[in-house]
Amino acid sequence: MFRTISEHGLQFIKGWEALRLYAYPDPRSDLALQSQSVRRRWGMEPASAILADLPEPVRLLSGAPWTIGYGHTGDVKPDDHITEHQAEELLRFDLSPVEVGVNNVGVPLTQNQFDALCSACFNLGTGILQTHRSLGMALRGIESTPGDALLLYDHAGGHRDTGLTRRRKAEKRLYETPDTEPAA
Repeated sequence: MFRTISEHGLQFIKGWEALRLYAYPDPRSDLALQSQSVRRRWGMEPASAILADLPEPVRLLSGAPWTIGYGHTGDVKPDDHITEHQAEELLRFDLSPVEVGVNNVGVPLTQNQFDALCSACFNLGTGILQTHRSLGMALRGIESTPGDALLLYDHAGGHRDTGLTRRRKAEKRLYETPDTEPAA
């Protein structure tokens, strides 16, 4: 049985991903790093309006990859604008390869477990499910529990990130919440 993310799982992910209806530069891009004075405006208004307020040398920096909606980066241009409905459609589209990756784990999962893994993989990439990674080993019964293994993925730039720690704890709680029996 090919499982897809539940409505609850989709809302769970949306709760962790900021909704931005205007395109914004990647937070680690040169443009974003050099435009801290306007960082709260990115994603809230057209990029052209923000860029007009920046000095020319900063305006010329790269913001790639540009992002919109709930973290969508495919074919996004600086002045793109979308509706909330379009943002959800893009999120569902971006979740498709994540669902495939989690379905390919090869172990029975409840819906809550599936949703928690989809959230983690949407944020971190499906590579965390590989057998040689802590989560992949835990899913296969080789190391700790999968819920505990999720907690290991809370670093950004080599440092523990409190936002990621909160997200991983919430994913662990969701993973460990009983709901339905795994599909055969």
